[in-house]
Amino acid sequence: MKWTRSVVVDANLDASNTQLRIRPFPFGFFSKGLGGRPTPLYYTCGPWWGRCHFCTNTSAHCSSPLLLNIFQAVRLYVKGVVLGFKRGIRNQYCHTALIKIQGVEDSKDVDFYLGKKIAYIYKAHTEKKGSKYRVVWGKVCRAHGTNGVVRCKFRTNLPPKAIGGPVRVMLYPSRI
Repeated sequence: MKWTRSVVVDANLDASNTQLRIRPFPFGFFSKGLGGRPTPLYYTCGPWWGRCHFCTNTSAHCSSPLLLNIFQAVRLYVKGVVLGFKRGIRNQYCHTALIKIQGVEDSKDVDFYLGKKIAYIYKAHTEKKGSKYRVVWGKVCRAHGTNGVVRCKFRTNLPPKAIGGPVRVMLYPSRI
C-alpha cells in the first residue's frame, strides 16, 4: 500500500507555460500505507506525446480540471547487491563487503556515496522488540576498482547467506 491523494490537474495552458499544475483537491485526503511521503508531480506536455494525455483533443489542451488519483511512494535509499567480500587469490577478508550500487557505473559516481550508511535487512525466526526483521548497519568506505563497486564495513560481519542479497544505501549523511 502506498500514499494516495486526490488532486485536481489545472490544464489551462498557454504558449509560455508548458507544465500542468497540480493542486490539492478540496475534499482530497491522504491515506498512509507502507511507503514514503507524497511529492507533487509535474507532467510536462511536449511534442513527443502527440496529444494531451489528459484529454482527447489533439490540437489544444482541455480547459476543465481533471480528478486523478496519484500513487507515488518516495524511496529514500538506493538499491544495492552484496557481491561478496574483499579477497586476494587465497585469503578472504570478511570485515569488508563488496557492494554494487544500482546506477553507479564508474569510480567517479562512487564519490557521492562515500560515507553513506548501508542497511542489510534480513528476517529472523524469533521476534524481538515486536519485529522479526533485523538490520546490520554499515557505511561506504571507498571504491573497489573502476566499475562502480564499493567497499563497505558493517558493525558485524555480514553472514555468507547475504551474498547476492539486497542492501539499502541510505542517502544520508549528506556531504553536500
